Amino acid sequence: MLCPICKRNDVSIKGYGAQAICESCDRRALKADGGEPYTNSDYDEGDNPVFVDGHKCWRRYRFGGWIAFFDEWDCDTLEAFYKAMQRK
Repeated sequence: MLCPICKRNDVSIKGYGAQAICESCDRRALKADGGEPYTNSDYDEGDNPVFVDGHKCWRRYRFGGWIAFFDEWDCDTLEAFYKAMQRK
């Protein structure tokens, strides 16, 4: 699958569907105020949502890292995004 943001890079993350974005796009992620997103790998937590080239994305923090997902529905919360992904 191609990244839903750049449409160039392959994103092959089993079980996560077409919403996962590539690492190249994820490296450009910023908070809504334009600052760098907070992450704490010790506790698997960080900022949500993040924005990549103006596109809203949500990060799932797990095992000292994260996977970022494009939000095609413009959800207000992470929980709403998870529900939208389940309906797709």
